[in-house]
Amino acid sequence: MDNLSESETKRRELSTTIQKLKRSGAKLKDIVAITGKDPKTVRKYMEGDPDILCRSNAASSLSCHDSSIIEYIQNGWTASAIARRLIEDGESCTPGNIRAHVKGVAKRNGLNLVTYNHHAANNTCASPYTGNVTYVTRKSIFKHVWMGEKIDPDIFRSLKDRYAMLSEIVRCVNDFREMFFTKNMPRLYLFIERYMHSSVKELAAFASGLRKDIAAVENAVASPLSNGFVEGTNSKLKTLKKAMYGRCGIELLRAKLMYDVNSSTNK
Repeated sequence: MDNLSESETKRRELSTTIQKLKRSGAKLKDIVAITGKDPKTVRKYMEGDPDILCRSNAASSLSCHDSSIIEYIQNGWTASAIARRLIEDGESCTPGNIRAHVKGVAKRNGLNLVTYNHHAANNTCASPYTGNVTYVTRKSIFKHVWMGEKIDPDIFRSLKDRYAMLSEIVRCVNDFREMFFTKNMPRLYLFIERYMHSSVKELAAFASGLRKDIAAVENAVASPLSNGFVEGTNSKLKTLKKAMYGRCGIELLRAKLMYDVNSSTNK
């Protein structure tokens, strides 16, 4: 059968195998042992046409949109934009299933599916942006804001114009960094007061958390000391413990983690 995805081809082969075993007189438990599949899966594929059984419900319900999906792809829409449009038009499938189906349609028809478009799809079939697109990851934005990694100024300016919260986040990061660099306690209180009422709920929650644990935060700002070394050591110990799980006992764990003064002296 043509136009089957890789997963659909595997399901078709599984269904054919199960039905052959059943016709040969094999019982359910024997088929489960041979195929290694769950009994529910075996029962599902024991009866019916393999060409139909291999098709997922999501794919069969979405196939009626294939002509529209092809048109959207040809006009430069992303899989996410197409998923949003179909859901707005009443499609009940999840966005993930729709995106997977869109990618399958693009592959079967030899179409180039755009992976990113910083313009949202409008109410017409024509793409709102047909030129070359620039893909900017959240990771690269984070590295630019927090670590100062270079990013094209025009692109970052465009992002701030499109996403108003980005300017607020940049200002918050700079204020937070300046507060620790200067060890300025009044800046801490001003920071909390300012961002507790931020329109970005995550920043407001962060500021509220600082206020609830104000004693520890004051010590962190005022003192040059840090518990980073202790936390790093804890992480190393936990890594060893997890690596030994199920294979070693408490005695070996103690020998690997605890410093033996006597043993060191004897050496």
